[in-house]
Amino acid sequence: AGCDNIEIRNCKLLANPNSTESNTYGFNKPTGGVCNNIRLIGNLISGGYYGLYLRGASTAVGGYNTNIYIDSNTIEKAYYYSVYYYYNDLNSFSYNKVYPRDGGSSHYNVYSYYSNHYRTVGNVFSTAKTSINNTYTSFYYTQHFNYTADALIANNEVIHSEKSTAGYGLYMAYTQGMVKIYNNTIYAPGSSAYGIYVNCNTGAGTFELMNNNIWANNYPIYKTGTLATFVSDYNNLYSTGAYVGSYNAVNCASLTAWGNQSGDLTSVRVAPDFLDKTESLDLISNVGLTCPILQ
Repeated sequence: AGCDNIEIRNCKLLANPNSTESNTYGFNKPTGGVCNNIRLIGNLISGGYYGLYLRGASTAVGGYNTNIYIDSNTIEKAYYYSVYYYYNDLNSFSYNKVYPRDGGSSHYNVYSYYSNHYRTVGNVFSTAKTSINNTYTSFYYTQHFNYTADALIANNEVIHSEKSTAGYGLYMAYTQGMVKIYNNTIYAPGSSAYGIYVNCNTGAGTFELMNNNIWANNYPIYKTGTLATFVSDYNNLYSTGAYVGSYNAVNCASLTAWGNQSGDLTSVRVAPDFLDKTESLDLISNVGLTCPILQ
């Protein structure tokens, strides 16, 4: 069933902090029916297999939850999915702090499928104080059905555990619209980890990556596919591994090689001087990391 015009503000939504059962949720809008005009603001959402679960009905016209704002919440101690989206128009998912439970070997900070993200800004996704091995922050079919504006994914921090070996800082796949990925900072130290993985195999839109600060010890940027347009400029692509990026199966060991493949002639490779990666990705120094102001 659907529901409309609901605001939940400054509440504590507490699920079982130890459950590994897939029927436990901090917040749950289940399959079937759609919701409109929903706001979750300033809440503590804690525990469950899912922290926040929000699902509409279908990709058909009228099948998406609409006018959804998820802002300034703390989403903590979820077991497998901190945030799970399916069939949504998300006006804003911003200024949230996501801290998964220490326990399982894999975790999705965000699993978003067939959901339009108009503003995903200023969030912190951190497994820094866990031993989670594989961490994913994944957006599939962003701006794909029923979208009405560009997507902005900006000023987010993604921090993986020092004990991790794999995962994705941001996984972006399939778009019909413009997805602007700006000013994000990603730390993914695993030897098989990707900073930003962009799948352009479906869709006729554009992924534009600019001013991102990425430390990923496998590939800072990995791009595959030729249907969607890919643009990269003014990013910091740092790795202690062999490559700064991969472009359509061509592994690039230098910025020159990356530029020859991608057309990106402005990105740099500088080791970010983070103050304390267990707490945030604030920099002690930004020497070598200046970039244009984006409008």
